[in-house]
Amino acid sequence: MSHQGAKRIAVVGAAGIVLMGITGILHAAGAAPGAFDLDGEYTVPAFFSAGLLLLAATTVFAMARGEAGPDRSLLILIAAAFAFLAFDELLSIHERIDIRTDVDWQVLYLPAGVGFLWAIWRLTRSLGRRTPESLMIFAGLGAWVVAQVLEAAVYSEVTPSLIDPEAMISEEINDISHSLSYYTLAIPEELLEMGGSLLLAVAFAAALHRVAARSH
Repeated sequence: MSHQGAKRIAVVGAAGIVLMGITGILHAAGAAPGAFDLDGEYTVPAFFSAGLLLLAATTVFAMARGEAGPDRSLLILIAAAFAFLAFDELLSIHERIDIRTDVDWQVLYLPAGVGFLWAIWRLTRSLGRRTPESLMIFAGLGAWVVAQVLEAAVYSEVTPSLIDPEAMISEEINDISHSLSYYTLAIPEELLEMGGSLLLAVAFAAALHRVAARSH
């Protein structure tokens, strides 16, 4: 992928996030259909967010094809993690697990998260920790972390005040009309996740270009 390709991803992705934000706010205000619910399943924002993660997965896998040894295994691990996160984003797997186990999904995902961060740390060492690509990777991960803090606040503070989780199944919880306090946290959380995913996709696209140029 060329350097211009990474720039196109950044521009198109940023425009998409702005559009998802506007339509998501309109949906929260009752002026747009459920297809634009930022926190829903099989919605336009869900497909867009999953697409950003799949783009990151595809780019990392392309990097893995040109590598050998331990770095190749790390890249395949990272690509697989992005692919899983894409399906998780589309199907809200983590939220289903959270509801059915009554254990915060962040706790259940912690071992996998530690392994993912270890792989990213190893990879950024080979890229150079102060390069633009690595700095974008760290910024993307930072946006994800802040987003998860907001999500934890939604499900630990806002949602229990609206519903009785013991009396409702996940489908009913998903369909419930949310309050302003819910959307105040949920909308920034979803947009931060998209922003983090975009930064990661752009970073790996740029890294792919640099690695390809170096090999030639």
